[in-house]
Amino acid sequence: MESLLCDEVWLMSPEDHDVHVNNEEEGDTCFFYSTKEECEQAFGILLENEMSYMPKPDYVKRIKENCFIENARFKAIYWFIKCQRRWNFSFGTIFGAASYLDRFISLNKCQGWRYWMFELLSIACLSVASKFHETNPPQLLELQMEGVGHLYDPKMIKRMELTLLESLGWRLSSTTPYSYFELLQWNIKSLKLPLFHDFTSHVKELLLGVLLGIQKHLEPLLFFFSFSI
Repeated sequence: MESLLCDEVWLMSPEDHDVHVNNEEEGDTCFFYSTKEECEQAFGILLENEMSYMPKPDYVKRIKENCFIENARFKAIYWFIKCQRRWNFSFGTIFGAASYLDRFISLNKCQGWRYWMFELLSIACLSVASKFHETNPPQLLELQMEGVGHLYDPKMIKRMELTLLESLGWRLSSTTPYSYFELLQWNIKSLKLPLFHDFTSHVKELLLGVLLGIQKHLEPLLFFFSFSI
């Protein structure tokens, strides 16, 4: 069984699972870290691991040169966002799915693919991400209830999931823009609740826009961290 375990570094140790889980209605928010030192340590780990979860350096250029793949990717990310709002997925799920999609395309190039192949890949990415991040992920048929052009058999999706996992080396704990944003939330937790919610809502929308446009992962966040860490 040990061979099935992923060799990845987690930002929380098992004894850290009894972290703060507070009621937002009472003015508190859930944070993983109790001290600034822990937050800074987690930030360092994210920076250290980021490159191992990035697509190949020429990925953005190659996507921009292939209008079909660029369009297919845009539709996939848009569908991820649509599903997030339908199923109330965490943003970690959406950014995780996008990371899997980008890494897979980067590694496999997908030259000559048809649109239905990208759609199947997109469903597999979101399915794997939801299983990784969500406590109650939807069934595969439920996941296809809207926004997809074809209805895929669950067995077909599972085969695509396995292909995806093998291509990614079973490394799913991606460092994404949202990983940094979670740290940012800890650093601004002293804000009054209405201001905190307004600020975080705007940053989330900014990150989703960046995700649709294939920008570098850290650019939207380094400015905020220069003031918060």
